[in-house]
Amino acid sequence: IPDEQDADLVLFPNPTTGFVRIGYQQRSPQKIQILNTIGNVLLEVTGNTDSINISHLPSGVYIIRVDTGTRFVLAKLVKAQ
Repeated sequence: IPDEQDADLVLFPNPTTGFVRIGYQQRSPQKIQILNTIGNVLLEVTGNTDSINISHLPSGVYIIRVDTGTRFVLAKLVKAQ
């Protein structure tokens, strides 16, 4: 995952301890996935949402994958203690 994320995708707060707000300026996400660093899907949310609760996941680095229906956008997400 590149250190630079898509300028249209905003994750806040990052790092987070629980909820992360997701903003994508181009289109509303149709599906959001949280993946571990080896690509396993740990959490999937479908439909128009602007936040995800990851408080149940252990601390670490995750990949957030946003599907807008026309493209996928990836970003790094850090879960703190």
